[in-house]
Amino acid sequence: PPRQLGKIPAVRALKDNKKQAKNVKAGKGGGLESQDTSQAAKDDVTHLIDMEMERLWRYKSNPEALNGLAGDIGKVTKGMAAEGEEDTYGPGKSAQGPRRDLLDTEYNVPIVVLTCAGGEQVVVSYSEMNTMPDLFGSPEAIEKTPKAKVLALLQGVRQQLYIELSNLRKELLPGSKTSNKLHNTVTVDDDFQGAQGPRAQAVNDKAYEIRTEKQVDSLTRKDGGDVYESYFAALERNACHFAPQSWSQWQGYHEKALEFAGQSADFKEIAEHLDGPDKVAALDHAAKLANQAMIQNSFGEHYLQDSFAAGHLIDKTKIMQWFALWLDSIGHNLGSFEAAEVEWSMALYAANQNLESNPQALHDSGARGEFDDAKGASDSINMKATPEIKFMVQWRDLAKTTPAKVELDPTGAAMDLGVGVKAAKIHLDKLVELGFASKNRFGPKYALKKSVLTNKIYDAQVSTANTGPKAGTENAAAEFNLASYKALMSNAYIGSSTKFFHDMFCKEGLEVETSDDIPVGRIYGDSNMMNAGGQLGLEWSAETARMSRDSVFDTINGAIPADSTGDISKRFPKKVKVPGTQTVLPIVDFNLHLKAAGEAPGGLFSQAQTFGAKAVYKTVGLSKKGAMDMKLLTGLVDKQKTLLDESPW
Repeated sequence: PPRQLGKIPAVRALKDNKKQAKNVKAGKGGGLESQDTSQAAKDDVTHLIDMEMERLWRYKSNPEALNGLAGDIGKVTKGMAAEGEEDTYGPGKSAQGPRRDLLDTEYNVPIVVLTCAGGEQVVVSYSEMNTMPDLFGSPEAIEKTPKAKVLALLQGVRQQLYIELSNLRKELLPGSKTSNKLHNTVTVDDDFQGAQGPRAQAVNDKAYEIRTEKQVDSLTRKDGGDVYESYFAALERNACHFAPQSWSQWQGYHEKALEFAGQSADFKEIAEHLDGPDKVAALDHAAKLANQAMIQNSFGEHYLQDSFAAGHLIDKTKIMQWFALWLDSIGHNLGSFEAAEVEWSMALYAANQNLESNPQALHDSGARGEFDDAKGASDSINMKATPEIKFMVQWRDLAKTTPAKVELDPTGAAMDLGVGVKAAKIHLDKLVELGFASKNRFGPKYALKKSVLTNKIYDAQVSTANTGPKAGTENAAAEFNLASYKALMSNAYIGSSTKFFHDMFCKEGLEVETSDDIPVGRIYGDSNMMNAGGQLGLEWSAETARMSRDSVFDTINGAIPADSTGDISKRFPKKVKVPGTQTVLPIVDFNLHLKAAGEAPGGLFSQAQTFGAKAVYKTVGLSKKGAMDMKLLTGLVDKQKTLLDESPW
């Protein structure tokens, strides 16, 4: 229950954790009065940690410990209150008290059944699905991954949590006997069976991070080495983990889950009027729909939880745009050769747009076949085809068929491309300013840069203005827009700038409020989420996740949810107190404050520069340019079918 979870940061503020308690008194933690910090609370937390470690230990030598529950696919129940606590969970209580008909009756863990590549299945806890978006870009990406690889990553996650809980227990009970049963917590000689990826066994932190990230990337690539669903590609698309995109990302998954859940309830009702094989078929389909509802919602709850992490209250795409433009303003050019210079120019071109950017959602829409052409994809992120880019793609097509036309003067451009001489001069000068063309210093001629003519990012899957079913200047310009957006997203040096802001705020925390001015207290984030003084925010976020979960469970069971999507969304942090002040700003304005603080001389952008990333990734990127699949974004895939499109009849 959320209140039990909230006791952890409260207990961390007890006197035997003097440093954190001191921070609380100094106003960096706050809210101690909201939780019981007695010895009884400390005992409760110790018990909670021990029970969770015991649950995780079941997987040590048996990655598929929950497989015996596969027959319970699609069955859902509510959580129950801890012994002696009031059951505040509303619908789901029986006349005799809290419901106790949970699937995993020993540990009260709902389960979902995942289908992996080749149709193989694995049973995981609902809560384990919450971790998946840090490894996979979508539930559909999991379905394309071999079961052995999914299990290896799950084992790593389980071991990591086991060790971190053990460390937390040692912190809370210094000198007590450890409950960690692993042979060695320093080297990797006694992993959970098959564990890969992050698993909290670090000798050298940096080497550990590099090694485990490479493992995860390898395990998440589809057969054949497709980079677009890999961990690094998803990492470059992960703006959806940051507000405000995290709000819509959760809502999209939640609404999809409710749709599956409603269909499941409908099929169960239909089954009541059937007999024999038809009844069995209807109930089977209802169970599959309910399971899919839980998969979608548990995956989506990751973004809900991210919305309560201080380091995720930055607008990642905006920070990347502002950082790139700041680099340009101080004379940093991340290209040494023309190809790199053009790619950097493309990234800057995208950075200058008023993007409405959720790159993972863009990728998912492409994968589902929701775009008819590049224009639809480009419009969805608010990248419109500008006159100079439309002019450029026409020039590009002309130069491909007539190489001598790589160079044009305004008069020739006007004649060849059907514009006025004055307009041609304006467009040509603008393309030079953007870095896509050069001007002959000894005459009036302009040359289209060779790397624009043959750019591989642009040419990967694009149609041209002259050929193909998606023909047209407008669409060709949209394709160039998407290629420029990809250049921005795939630039790991630009992306790495956001890590500075993320890590700083996750560690130091931020005081936040809802849109209705309800104080949520100080929230931290990620591995710091249970820091002393964070109990109010932690409990509030856990209760919000509970509301999201139970609304889907209620719908599957044919009941009206107690909480609407709007009710849940209103609980998200939407305002932030600027550190060191009493000023409270909406998220959008808080990010504008970060922009100003970044651009100031010696400001945050200077601190965010990562020269190691610049040296290694300045043009290549982590995913080898796998952030966006141009084939998906240009309408060259068929629309996906889902369980919602199917029925046994």
